[in-house]
Amino acid sequence: MDFDFAQFSTIKKKTLGGMKIVSFLKKHVPALVLILILLIGATALFFYINEKEKQDYIEIFHRNKSIFEEISTELMPLEYGTTVSKEAGKIVVKQNGNITEIFQYPIDEETKTNIRRAINDFGVKSINKTDECLKFIYSSKRDFHALVYTADKSKLTGFTDVEHLEGNWYYCYILYE
Repeated sequence: MDFDFAQFSTIKKKTLGGMKIVSFLKKHVPALVLILILLIGATALFFYINEKEKQDYIEIFHRNKSIFEEISTELMPLEYGTTVSKEAGKIVVKQNGNITEIFQYPIDEETKTNIRRAINDFGVKSINKTDECLKFIYSSKRDFHALVYTADKSKLTGFTDVEHLEGNWYYCYILYE
């Protein structure tokens, strides 16, 4: 049996390559473990913050239920696609391509005051009227929280978390991907 130097050279390279990997891992395992721990911690913190936000929004609803109900009673009859939001420091109503400041919109003064409170004091970003829902939206670039008034829960498809609050009120959440 003849000794094959080419085969020996290949085996030697593989062994040295394996040794390089082991050496690399020995040097970098603490950093890799730290990165893994930080990722797990960040994920846990993300879910904790989302749960805290959810509880805050639900608490705001329960403390101010009469305000939310008064707004929903007044705005539910509006046309599909109506949005109330704050733009350039003013609360405006967008409907059929038209933008009207809230003080000029034909709803009663109590509703206007309650809408101002919802947007300025409760952190509502916008109030959107869809086909059979009225959504009080708290949103950011990464997720969407909403208090939704609807008589038909089936209109709330697409959310990752829907929690019935009471009556026709729901808390809804979705994470943007």
